[in-house]
Amino acid sequence: MTVEELARAFEVPVEAINEALLGCTVSISARGEELVFFSDIELLREKFVHGRDIYMND
Repeated sequence: MTVEELARAFEVPVEAINEALLGCTVSISARGEELVFFSDIELLREKFVHGRDIYMND
């Protein structure tokens, strides 16, 4: 998923997703979009849906 898609799905600003992803690896699509890996999406879900404090770089 792209950062923009995640922001829409979790109903948060794009900036919040980018801040949570600091230090994480993303892939770049052929269109130049940042793609987030599935394992990071699961951690983002914990943070934005369940309100759990997560550490993306552990």
